Amino acid sequence: MHYSLSRYKVGSLRTNCYLLAHEESRSAMIIDPGDEGDMLSAKLLEKNLTLTHLLLTHGHFDHVGGLLALKLNFPQAKICLNYRDLSLYQRAVSSAEFWGVAELDPPPPPDVDLSGMTELEPPLEQWQIIPTSGHTPGSVCFYHRELQLLFSGDTLFNHDIGRTDFNYSSKKDMHASLLKLLQLPPETAVYSGHGRPTTIAAERTNLKTELSL
Repeated sequence: MHYSLSRYKVGSLRTNCYLLAHEESRSAMIIDPGDEGDMLSAKLLEKNLTLTHLLLTHGHFDHVGGLLALKLNFPQAKICLNYRDLSLYQRAVSSAEFWGVAELDPPPPPDVDLSGMTELEPPLEQWQIIPTSGHTPGSVCFYHRELQLLFSGDTLFNHDIGRTDFNYSSKKDMHASLLKLLQLPPETAVYSGHGRPTTIAAERTNLKTELSL
């Protein structure tokens, strides 16, 4: 199983957007296309890739702003969201305006509700869906055991964790979600929504005192 991974920092908040391509089938999925959907579409065409899935770790505006262009260019691609974040997703444009980000494209209706799902649909069933509420009610992470790879969204960062000071956030849920993630194999590479990659081993050390590990 051979994948290639590309990271792009998109939008005014420099959100990490990941393009994961299966080298044999030339299929691809994108995790958290926060903005610049036309640029991401051009990258897919340059690499001769067919986009099949648009995976969202949560519904915040800085993770969904590139969806409209990508969906228009690749209508077969399925937008996958935990619908516990559907209200946040639907308010993306107004949220962007509140935070001073103008001209965000409204995200199109999602295609797949990840709530209650433990893995992606075939042929991506080796990707596990880990619910990680806390930052938002519907936050999820995507984990591949064989690849030792975790896309953690805004739950777990390099030397940091996601914000829980929003009225819909939960410190208690975040604590439980972090404990869950830190049970993954220590060598697991962690690619988050912002900042540099890290590993589960490094974050177990970083969070040892805070989480009473």
